[in-house]
Amino acid sequence: MSFFGHNERVIQKAVDFLTSAGLIIYPADTVYVMGCASHHAKALEKLEKIKHAKKTKPPVSLVCASISQVADYTGQIDNISFRLLKTYFPGPYTFLLSVMKKLPKSLGKWDSIGIRVHKHEGICALIEALGQPLASASLHHEYEVRDYTTYTE
Repeated sequence: MSFFGHNERVIQKAVDFLTSAGLIIYPADTVYVMGCASHHAKALEKLEKIKHAKKTKPPVSLVCASISQVADYTGQIDNISFRLLKTYFPGPYTFLLSVMKKLPKSLGKWDSIGIRVHKHEGICALIEALGQPLASASLHHEYEVRDYTTYTE
């Protein structure tokens, strides 16, 4: 389903799908990514299984709608880090930030986590409507080129 505009009906369908443990594929600034609701343990398990995630590092990064949403997951951001994030977000960068507060149980316990703020307004509108970041993992594969298609309504 396409949710890249500001069509509230389509965004709500995507939110309903994500809150029922659904996974979506959407374009990032560099490659396509697979994402799910970051607070949904069953969806995260599906994503980890598909990605053959190792338990020694966070299997996903959090894609947030804004820097203020980033702070909800990392805790207080110091001035230097905030200026750096303000310079490069939104954009094609993932920053590894220290976790200074307890993450939702679904995400596990980590000292640091990858954070992105997506550039696309439609993705940000989806994240805002969902009320939580998307837990996302890239779909690129080190050894082969894959073609991905998306379903548009």
